[in-house]
Amino acid sequence: INQEGLSQGQRTWVNDHTVYTHGFGAVAAFGNKVTPDGLPAYWEHSIPSRGKMGDYEPRIYFSPQSPQYSVVGAPKGSAPQELDYPDDNAESGQ
Repeated sequence: INQEGLSQGQRTWVNDHTVYTHGFGAVAAFGNKVTPDGLPAYWEHSIPSRGKMGDYEPRIYFSPQSPQYSVVGAPKGSAPQELDYPDDNAESGQ
């Protein structure tokens, strides 16, 4: 995000300090089914996604106010600055 381009009302802690990234996978549950424990009966779940959706590229960038394009990652020659797949065994958590 170009923080200088944000209005004063958009200069929040979240916009100034967090990393914007993509979702990883999808979750879908039946609206009319539950498990024996009363939990949602999922059609697609988990990371990585498991279910009936089949293979797909999970890295989808989205927003209710999406721009024409998105620049993600880092400047050329720099280490990536993107939160990616969660990894509990990695020091960074990803």
